[in-house]
Amino acid sequence: MLFARVTRQLTLNLETDPSLARLIAQARALREALVSSTAPSLTAVAAEQGISQSDATRQVRLAWLAPDIVEAILGGCQPANLTASRQMQDTRIPTDWQDQRKAPGFV
Repeated sequence: MLFARVTRQLTLNLETDPSLARLIAQARALREALVSSTAPSLTAVAAEQGISQSDATRQVRLAWLAPDIVEAILGGCQPANLTASRQMQDTRIPTDWQDQRKAPGFV
């Protein structure tokens, strides 16, 4: 469970951030569209979804967040500095789940 992994003092939100939860939902919908689409590229899927290629590129990274990070976000237990706008600006989300936990301060 996520809470057992927290090893240092964190400032946590106590409420679900609707913008961040919506961003996670959009990222997962985009991932499903990529998997099920016959479109040849992310750019084409973005056009099908009615979003810019830039937003699609930023959102698709969030579709593969570690499950416990998603659970924490949806439960409102993410670090206070983990926001939707910050996630859309930061293009350096690691692919390794352990590294993902380190980036926002879960571990």
